[in-house]
Amino acid sequence: MDIDETLGRLTFEEFQGHCKQIIDMTNEEIEYKFHKVKPQDIKKKYTKLLNITQEEYKANTLKTQGNLLLKQSKLQDALNKYTEAINLTKNEHLDTMLRLNIALVYIKMKEQSKAIKELNKVITLNILGID
Repeated sequence: MDIDETLGRLTFEEFQGHCKQIIDMTNEEIEYKFHKVKPQDIKKKYTKLLNITQEEYKANTLKTQGNLLLKQSKLQDALNKYTEAINLTKNEHLDTMLRLNIALVYIKMKEQSKAIKELNKVITLNILGID
């Protein structure tokens, strides 16, 4: 199961259990399930995911939902999901990705000045050394 497929379909506790199951797999099981990915890379990724907070899980879920809405051209709904996710996250990388997505939504909505404002926030965050 892909991470993005998992987000939103599992409760936070179920997601943690899913991560633990992957971490506890043998290298052979991981190689079978995750083709062409080194078992140690999978275990590292899922160990990191196991340590996210409930708020970060919710923010990532909202981002995934926003991405699906964006693909469906439900721009205002996508914008709402991304904005809600920004209010939850303390992760600078996720914040940057969300702001880039918001800028894309504004471009699609033909609101270039709002897109530029979001992009300026991303540039400012990255200039300050936040990545």
